[in-house]
Amino acid sequence: MNLLQGAVLGTIQGILEWLPVSSKGIVTLTSINLFKTPAAEALTFSIWLHVGTLLAALIYFRKDIIALFKNIPEYLKKGRPDSEKSKLTTFLLLSIILTGLVGFPLFLLVLETFSAVPARIATALIGFLLLATGLVQKVSKRGKREMKNLEKKDGIIMGFFQGLAAIPGVSRSGTTVSVLLMRDFSSEAALELSFLASIPAVFFAEIGLGLVKGVELTAASLVGVLFSFLFGILSIKALLVVAKKVKFWKFCIAFGLLTVLAALI
Repeated sequence: MNLLQGAVLGTIQGILEWLPVSSKGIVTLTSINLFKTPAAEALTFSIWLHVGTLLAALIYFRKDIIALFKNIPEYLKKGRPDSEKSKLTTFLLLSIILTGLVGFPLFLLVLETFSAVPARIATALIGFLLLATGLVQKVSKRGKREMKNLEKKDGIIMGFFQGLAAIPGVSRSGTTVSVLLMRDFSSEAALELSFLASIPAVFFAEIGLGLVKGVELTAASLVGVLFSFLFGILSIKALLVVAKKVKFWKFCIAFGLLTVLAALI
């Protein structure tokens, strides 16, 4: 992969990460079909690009993250286990455990599958999963619960579905936000919880990727991460606002249909 390809894919990742449309799936599709990258390599590169948007999310949510770290002494005590920050800490811990238990084995399975199947089949699979993501978003409805109403089972349920996002085409943010909306959370709370949970999930996903595939730093991968970070930090605020208002399930279904048709033709 050359520098231009890395920059293009990093730009796509940086912009689409904040929208419920499976940035990983679309980056993988672009890499396979536009740059003729082998499916397994395309998937691995798409996950690597999340380092850039992870850094962007750390900067954007830095106040929330610092507040959580400051809350650790209180969390370890039994004096105020029901405070909002303590509930959020429990939610994040449970979600990352479930994400790892579901997502890591699933990622290994997908990686092995993508190594064995032709690019056309991988493309069709991602298309079908984009369709499924759109349908899940369509049936979700906004509720009224806020972060102060968090329960332990919210973290378990969301962590399970976040783990499913190891499959390219399954939107992590789209799926987790939809699940939280089904749990009767407001759209604002669901979106913030989803992205706070994504930070440890992506961090450990990159560690898992390094353990499985090794860390191979190339000029193209570094450029990709740089562009992912730059476009991520520039677009996150505006696109998070857009994500609350626009019905992206229509995009997922339309793009999924086009992807499946393109694979079959």
